[in-house]
Amino acid sequence: MTEAQAIELISATFAAAWPAASSNVPYALDNRAIELPPTASFAALTITHTTAAQLTSGAAGSRFVDRNGWITVKLWGAAGAGRYGLAQLVGAVRAIFEMVNLPAPDGGEPLTTGASVTQEIGTDTRWFTLMVRTPFSYYETK
Repeated sequence: MTEAQAIELISATFAAAWPAASSNVPYALDNRAIELPPTASFAALTITHTTAAQLTSGAAGSRFVDRNGWITVKLWGAAGAGRYGLAQLVGAVRAIFEMVNLPAPDGGEPLTTGASVTQEIGTDTRWFTLMVRTPFSYYETK
C-alpha cells in the first residue's frame, strides 16, 4: 500500500461511516475547506504519517517498509453544553477506527489500527474541542 492509498482508504472509511455513526454531524476531510456550521457540533479528520522503518532488504519490488501514523479526528461542540454529546461522538470515532483492519486496495496486508486516545483541547469563546487519536500502521513494498 502506498501513502496515497492509505490516505484515501482512511478518508473513504471515515466518509462512509461517519454520517450514520454520528447522526449526520458535519465533517471535513484532511486539507479540505469546511464552512463552520451553525450546528452544535462538527468534526475534522487529519491523517499524519510519523515514522517508517525498512523491514527487509533485497531487490527492488521485494523490500518491505513499515509506515506508521495517527488518524486524528477533532471534535467541536458548543461551549457550555457539557461533555455528553462529544463523548458520544468519541464513541463514534472509536467504532470506526479503533483496533480494526482496513483492507488494502491492492489485496496486500491491511492497514491496522490500535487503541484510540482522547485528548481534551479546551474551550474558546464558542467551542469546546476534543481530539481522538488512533495509531495506524501498514506495509509498503518498495
